[in-house]
Amino acid sequence: MNYFIYKNNIILILFLFQLLSGQSEYEKWLKDQQQEMAQVIEEENNYMASVTNEFEQYKNEQERLYKQFKEEVEKKWDSFRFSSPTEYVDYDNDLSARAAIDFENGVVEIEVLIEEDSSEPIEVKEDKAELNKQDQQSVSSRQNQKTVKAKQDEKAKIKLQEKLKQISTKLASDKKPILKDQLQTKSGKKVTQKNIANFVKTTIQSQKLQLRKIKSKDGKTRIKYTAKVYMPPDHLDKRAERFKSEVIKQSKRFEIDPAIAFAIMHTESSFNP
Repeated sequence: MNYFIYKNNIILILFLFQLLSGQSEYEKWLKDQQQEMAQVIEEENNYMASVTNEFEQYKNEQERLYKQFKEEVEKKWDSFRFSSPTEYVDYDNDLSARAAIDFENGVVEIEVLIEEDSSEPIEVKEDKAELNKQDQQSVSSRQNQKTVKAKQDEKAKIKLQEKLKQISTKLASDKKPILKDQLQTKSGKKVTQKNIANFVKTTIQSQKLQLRKIKSKDGKTRIKYTAKVYMPPDHLDKRAERFKSEVIKQSKRFEIDPAIAFAIMHTESSFNP
């Protein structure tokens, strides 16, 4: 009897020992898991803090660059124009020319700045013997003004042509021209790489340009020349067609009516690519 009691006690002791040993290992495992989890959380918090800090730095830098750019533009121009969901605005590097594409109203507006110049004297061809000194000065001044204006106008037209060609061939994020299928010649032909040179020259040379003298913040007087090019009446439909296959693909993926997707795109940006 004592033997069985002794044996049972031994078994109980071994069981308790294993139980305590298992409890100890479990507690150690749990502690290790908690430490690992705490480390993961700490690393995640550090990562999020780092990402947030980087984003804030990026945002602040973009805001600084935007403000700096706006100030530089306002030194030369009478107004500041910048891209919006329905309008794309593009400046030349020297800020002397800009193009604004109004996708909502179907208008491309090209503007260039020419510094006013009245310092180029020319030879007076009238018979000076028949003119008194005052008349000679008056004729010389008028001729000089006409010559300078003609040179300014020609310079402006060349810059307008260059800017129109540049914005017509500028690529969007899909590697296609922003104005793909949005411009046409007077005969109704689509503007392509083959006829674009003739298109921009004819378009600028044939229209009456808008002129406006502005006193810039940098102290200089400039003449702003403006030309407008109108998109065909179906410009909106042609831009919508550009996104048709992708809209249908994503509409099937998310199980929505493609018409709703098109309506949202139209409302948000008038299909600004």
